[in-house]
Amino acid sequence: MPLDLSIKHLFLKQNRELNPKTQQLYLDRLVYFLQNGYTLLHALDRMSWDKRLQPLARQSKQLLQEGAAFDYVLQDLGFKQRLYSFIAVTQMNGDLQRSISQCQTLLKNEMGHIRTFKNQIRYPICLLFLFLLVLYAVRSYIYPSFQQLFISASSTSPLLSFSMTIFDVLFTGSLFLVGVIVCFIPIGFQLSKRLPIHQILRIQSLLPIYSRFVKMKNSFYFSLLLSSLLKTGASIKEALTILSKQQDMPFLSYHALQMLGTFKKGDHPPETFSSGLAIEEECLAIFQLDANTRKVEKDLLVYAELLNNRLQSFVSTLLKLIQPIFFSALAIFILFVYLSFMVPMFDLMKNI
Repeated sequence: MPLDLSIKHLFLKQNRELNPKTQQLYLDRLVYFLQNGYTLLHALDRMSWDKRLQPLARQSKQLLQEGAAFDYVLQDLGFKQRLYSFIAVTQMNGDLQRSISQCQTLLKNEMGHIRTFKNQIRYPICLLFLFLLVLYAVRSYIYPSFQQLFISASSTSPLLSFSMTIFDVLFTGSLFLVGVIVCFIPIGFQLSKRLPIHQILRIQSLLPIYSRFVKMKNSFYFSLLLSSLLKTGASIKEALTILSKQQDMPFLSYHALQMLGTFKKGDHPPETFSSGLAIEEECLAIFQLDANTRKVEKDLLVYAELLNNRLQSFVSTLLKLIQPIFFSALAIFILFVYLSFMVPMFDLMKNI
């Protein structure tokens, strides 16, 4: 029986998105019931015991009874596009329970990182705005009064003039940095939708830490999805064709299309694209180790699991560095403000 290369409902769009916490609760409950031996429909029946999930469970059951695929159910409920796209590909291997469990893990990890990021950035942001207010007050009121003190004492201090110049640069630079960060996020988000993939990859390569994160993330999704497709009995080329046709994960489509081109030419991906694709070289090297599809599928799955651990550790380390780096920079700024007052004051006392 030929493999169906179409991905049902994958190209449909949605106008709303369910609350992430509700998405997590829905998947947690569903995985719990499935792991305890319930069928999908029976699991949805039991999920309706929770009043928070009752409307979603009933809507899901109705759609499934009408013949809808589970990825379409998630899309209709308002799940994240990345999640129902992931289900659309991985459910082809016939193991829906495992696909849902993997989807639950992905969402859980993502929400954990977001929660950690919010906790890590909350106090630095508050302190940053307070620090900017202090800088403004010092620049507008305290420094002019301090300068008047030197004038009334018939004294001049080169250090005071130098401190005021540096202080102006520091204050203006801080405002500019905040403005750039605030504007960069929405502009970067819009550009990522409009620019071709190869240009986005070129821009990302200029940001070493972010580029490293993107490579690991792309490699994880690529390995996991390709492994699921190979498990259906598809050849490597058929699996890559499926990934190249889906549109909800454009980075994976681009990489799959590029790899298909190299296979048609008879080249080996690691030698041809090791520096041109945002995928780890170890992931690409798997295709050179063995031509047996079954072994490649197993290697990709094991690699995805190992890479997921590395990715979680990498992100956690970066998030833990936010507060120490910010507090260190803030301490340096505060020390400078303190010295900008005290050094000229000591100079004035010597001249009295």
